[in-house]
Amino acid sequence: MNTVGILVVGNEILDGITLDTNSQWIINRLKPLGLQVHEAITARDNVEAIGEAINRLIDDGCSLIFTTGGLGPTHDDMTLLGIAHGLGLPLEQDQASLDIVTRQYKVLHKRGIIESGEITDSRRKMAILPRGSRPLDNRVGGAPGVLLEARGSTIICLPGVPLELKWIFDDQVTPILKSIVREVYAEKIVALPLRDESTLAPIIDQVMAEEPGVYVKSLVKPYGEEGIRLWVSSLGKNRGDPTPYIHDSSQVFRELSHVNVTELDVPTQVKRILAERGLDELYPPQADAIETGVLDGRNLVLASPTASGKTLIAELCALKHILERQGKVLYLTPLRALTWEKYEEFQAYTDLVKPNGRKIRVGVSTGDMDNSSPWLEAYDIVICTNEKCETRSATASSATAAHG
Repeated sequence: MNTVGILVVGNEILDGITLDTNSQWIINRLKPLGLQVHEAITARDNVEAIGEAINRLIDDGCSLIFTTGGLGPTHDDMTLLGIAHGLGLPLEQDQASLDIVTRQYKVLHKRGIIESGEITDSRRKMAILPRGSRPLDNRVGGAPGVLLEARGSTIICLPGVPLELKWIFDDQVTPILKSIVREVYAEKIVALPLRDESTLAPIIDQVMAEEPGVYVKSLVKPYGEEGIRLWVSSLGKNRGDPTPYIHDSSQVFRELSHVNVTELDVPTQVKRILAERGLDELYPPQADAIETGVLDGRNLVLASPTASGKTLIAELCALKHILERQGKVLYLTPLRALTWEKYEEFQAYTDLVKPNGRKIRVGVSTGDMDNSSPWLEAYDIVICTNEKCETRSATASSATAAHG
């Protein structure tokens, strides 16, 4: 595989004036071609610094080098001069480059972008290349890209202006790379409902052992934040498609990191009810809620598609609150019909026994909006509409609210 290096040239980058987005863009264009960046260097607009950086990349084994910036007409555009200096090559006027520069300034003048299309000395400077170079066409701006073979490496110089860089890369560079690359790259970001990276380590080891051609790296957030993302990537040799390996590995991660109901931090009698209902594992949104800490009493907004299991999460939170914290629960619904539906679902838990020896009681209220229904205080779980809740909010202040 070709070892790729990137040299970013520009004082404005190192002085924090301009953000280098070009490197990221190039990297993302190289990956589908099976090309991975080994090293990136940023150098100032200085002939010596540029020359040293080019030689370092070559000495470090980079057989394909991209440079960005420093190809323009001003005095501080020194990339080609620095490369020539570092490699001991003379600079020469290149006619094909001059033809590109001439054409482009005529076009830019005709469009009214510049006042004059005259080829001044500063514009002619963009057609002076290290010996052995050839230009890469640029139909967006004025400076041609440059391709040079030197010391066993291919050096591709691109302008720093993003629109020009992207056009040259897609139109001129990509066909060249496709002709020499024999590998294909695939990647996928896998989101897992975990919070602690250490719990993932043995799973990563197992997947990489089973799929030796797959590389896995965790993109973890700070402890306690929701979820962990995994970057799964692979190279296919001789244009073989690595996508199936990526898919298989991603599936293994999801299977190995699922949340089983037997592992939930809820009373044993609740687990028994879930088992009787045939619930063995949680759906991804449910697992995400558990891993985020909803059972620990954290406030959580669970937004997921219909039939994805939001009610079960509310049930688990309610039962844990009642059985372990001796609390009460208020479950709100937007419609009367839905209120009775949820009432029937919660009936499955009326055989559960509270610490005081009494069974859980479930009540429902959808009636007179002017009646505060104080009798509902005798129930552990009260299910009612949003409107009804407003009339009895004063008597339900100690309850935990769950929206269905």
